[in-house]
Amino acid sequence: MYKNNVIDFYECFLVLILASKFLICEPSEVAPKPMSVIVHKDVLLDQEHVQVLNPPSVLTNASNLKVQYLCSGQKIVSVEIEAVITYSYKDVHSKLFHKSWKCSKGSLRTRNVPLKLNEKIVFRPDFINKDIIFIDNDSVIIRAWIIGTDMLPIAKQNDDGYKRSRVKVFYLSSIPPPYSRPQRKIYKSCLSWRYTVLVSLSVSKINTCSYENEVADFLKYPLSLNGLQYGVYRSVNKFMNDELEYKRMQLVNKPRFTITVWVYILEYCTRSLCSIVHRAMWNGTYYTPLIFVNKKGNLHIQVSLANGETRAAITDITIPRHQWVRLVFVFDKIKWKLTFNYGKEFNQTESTEFTFDSEVYMDDTEGLFVIGGSDTTPGFSGFIGKLKWYRNKAVESDQIAFPDPYHPMFQLDFVKRAKKCQRFTERNQRLFSAYKTKRNTISAEDTCHQHFYRYIQHENQTEMINKCLQSDEPLPKYHKHIRQIIKYQAAIKHTFILTDANRMLYEKGVKLMEKGLRKVKAALPILKQSACFGNYDAMFMVSVILNNGIGVKADEIQSQAYLLLAARGQHRLSSLCLGHKHMYGLDGVLVDKEQAYRKNLVWQLKRKGLSEGEIADHKEGSVWKGLFVRRAQPYRKPYGKKRNGLPHCQTSYRD
Repeated sequence: MYKNNVIDFYECFLVLILASKFLICEPSEVAPKPMSVIVHKDVLLDQEHVQVLNPPSVLTNASNLKVQYLCSGQKIVSVEIEAVITYSYKDVHSKLFHKSWKCSKGSLRTRNVPLKLNEKIVFRPDFINKDIIFIDNDSVIIRAWIIGTDMLPIAKQNDDGYKRSRVKVFYLSSIPPPYSRPQRKIYKSCLSWRYTVLVSLSVSKINTCSYENEVADFLKYPLSLNGLQYGVYRSVNKFMNDELEYKRMQLVNKPRFTITVWVYILEYCTRSLCSIVHRAMWNGTYYTPLIFVNKKGNLHIQVSLANGETRAAITDITIPRHQWVRLVFVFDKIKWKLTFNYGKEFNQTESTEFTFDSEVYMDDTEGLFVIGGSDTTPGFSGFIGKLKWYRNKAVESDQIAFPDPYHPMFQLDFVKRAKKCQRFTERNQRLFSAYKTKRNTISAEDTCHQHFYRYIQHENQTEMINKCLQSDEPLPKYHKHIRQIIKYQAAIKHTFILTDANRMLYEKGVKLMEKGLRKVKAALPILKQSACFGNYDAMFMVSVILNNGIGVKADEIQSQAYLLLAARGQHRLSSLCLGHKHMYGLDGVLVDKEQAYRKNLVWQLKRKGLSEGEIADHKEGSVWKGLFVRRAQPYRKPYGKKRNGLPHCQTSYRD
């Protein structure tokens, strides 16, 4: 039994050894062209000459350098390979290989120089070679030169033989990435039996790394912004994968990233600047990038330079309001490009770009990514539907697909609802004017006027005989109450006041619902009309009715739309309800604890007028114990000074 186990073990071991031989990959060698040959003007080509014949494009331990040289006397010929290696994310210039020999006056000669490179940079990582060393392919240089024996001592001392030489040449080459390098040939290594087995096992192992996405979905569900210092914070961590992290560190002073954000702006900004997205520290220090909107709808773009200074530019194009707009911000080293897609089918496009004159600094693991406003900067008034951050990538807007038409930001149908409310408001304003005119006419009949005035009035009334007044139009369904309110306002007021109208409609709807649940169906259209006029209590009540299907068919999407509209208007119960849904992922709302609890609660408690210490005490307790009964003034921090003298960008338009 024991002998059979030993035989089985050796059979497995031999299979591993044979498999390792077939897994070894040999890179192809294609000779690159020489980049430069420098010969001093005092030296003739027929007296001294050096070059590398067919220099390898990929360096391995199996590579040889064929050096052809001609000396005019007692000289030293040297060959050297230098590269920038990265170890522990630090770049270091290092000599990978050096060989020198003497030469004397004679005919043209050729010498075969076998390369002997460090195993850590020519073999892929295994059980013995556990260090992962990256080499910048653009930095691998093969140098060859001839120097006199009299200059050799000082050249060795200063390590500048190539610089002092009069006859020299260099070529660019490369070394594969760690896991593209050939495997160690076990049968050629002097290893003990134990290490031979362990290396064989590591060679046959398929290396895998954990899944890491280079695209960060910072926002997947619409966010309601009320124009105050309220927003959602996000952060990204360093990559666990060494190659991705190395690439990220290489781009810190020449960043490449893309931001795609969907915005629905109701009001641009009541102050000098309002935030759409920006990066900042807790102490208020701004980092690259900042995308703000000003009072006129132009965007303010700001970055931090590598020398610590800041640069900003203002776009000369205006972002549209009252519609969804896709904003794509592409940053590539020192240049950024901003593209808008808007319109019914998002087929209208405007773009602008700007280039800085120095390096830009951006480490995306530092600080926080703020969506909307922060403690030092207010946000705009509106909604952000979706936001993505492409790390280490400059992706053009035409390469980024549009979201699914069933995405919540489209199903909420803010555009259609806004247009419908606008038509409803305009119609009632015209109706108010008609009632006001009719009432003034009746009042004029009881007044004595001059003959000329009565003549003009008679002519105007003659023209209106065959016309139907708007006040005489048939009533649409559920418009009886709004017409009664308009008649009442026309009798006592000079203009149609929406705030009074929405309050009276809301009170009528509530009185109907107090008569029983059977009246909810009749009260719902009245509450919708009040919500259309801007009553946030009515919006919240409509949301509750539609969400729970009280007396009507349940509609979670439209319920969520009314809830977002009320939360944008700083309605406290709507904000708490929205936070509760984000906390537990209810009614189709995605789980987002940051958006649900921390900032939302702090903002509400600040409205109550509590101190920072009292806010901390309430964070662990219940927020449903009468904290939000009394209305308080919103908490506001002083905003920074207005920025002036900023350059405008060049704009290009395309259909």
